[in-house]
Amino acid sequence: MTDTKTVPNQKRTNWNDEAFRACGERLAREATDLSAFNTMENANDVDAIRKALGYERIAFYGTSYGTELGQYLLRQHPANLHAVVLDAVVPMQFNLVTQVSSVKQRIAQKYFQGCEREAACREAYPDLARRLLTLLDRFDRQPVKVPIRDPKNPGKTVVVKLTGEILADALYQALYIRDVRPLIPYIIDRADRGDFTFISSLLLPLQLDNDDHAIGMYTTVLCAERGDSDPSAIRTSGFNPRLVRTELKGAQAQIEVCKDWNIELLPRDVLEPVKSDVPTLLLSGDFDPITPPAFATQVAAGFSRATLVTFPPGRSWPGIREPMRE
Repeated sequence: MTDTKTVPNQKRTNWNDEAFRACGERLAREATDLSAFNTMENANDVDAIRKALGYERIAFYGTSYGTELGQYLLRQHPANLHAVVLDAVVPMQFNLVTQVSSVKQRIAQKYFQGCEREAACREAYPDLARRLLTLLDRFDRQPVKVPIRDPKNPGKTVVVKLTGEILADALYQALYIRDVRPLIPYIIDRADRGDFTFISSLLLPLQLDNDDHAIGMYTTVLCAERGDSDPSAIRTSGFNPRLVRTELKGAQAQIEVCKDWNIELLPRDVLEPVKSDVPTLLLSGDFDPITPPAFATQVAAGFSRATLVTFPPGRSWPGIREPMRE
């Protein structure tokens, strides 16, 4: 017999809950000064490791946040680098508090327009984008209780109160997983018909089991750079209202936790574009959910020896795949 517990309807980005306050207090006791954990110090740490290992110069490879760290290295320790690779490039100017709406809407449009252009997807899943938005609104009004296997306690069942917000976040996270991404039209179609098998067996367990995110460091780094952001600066014109509401809620909560954790801002000039003569390879994926190829182009503008490579999905979109049935 399985135990059943209910998971609160909260996301990782719900910064206002008491757990984050307690976490900030604990980390402050252990580390003394949380403001010391920022990208400027991280770049100095990388160079200290280089020196300790006895290397005169190093090649640095950074992915996602690592591309931002690489840009700090290029600015702070250029003489100690002989080459840099930036993979999934984050520009210094990109505000992760107020500008996420633009990249999320881009990937959603790219994905659903790709489905509409491909005959097989269009015929199998007509009007997919509209159906998804209607489904999300319905789940917000009437959440569905979905039982899933507890990834941390085998034999136990977790009941998730599935809202539109939770499903939207789960589908967005699925875009990061190559083998799951082609299943999204099928998952949406089945959920719209009342079948939550793949949501309960695949999407939600992946989210619940995702404990490899260093939230403490993420928070201090982001707050040091963007803790003075104004959530009202989030653009609304031309954006899906649901997306704007979600991002505004997250931005307001993020700024509150920055204040609560008392993170000092870095000098504002750290947000300026980096200029460099170090040979740099910038890699992008056309279907990257958060760092589009335009970001790499933006960063490369300040590099005199830059090479840009974009990896396409092989056609206009990743394609569809239905699960095999017995």
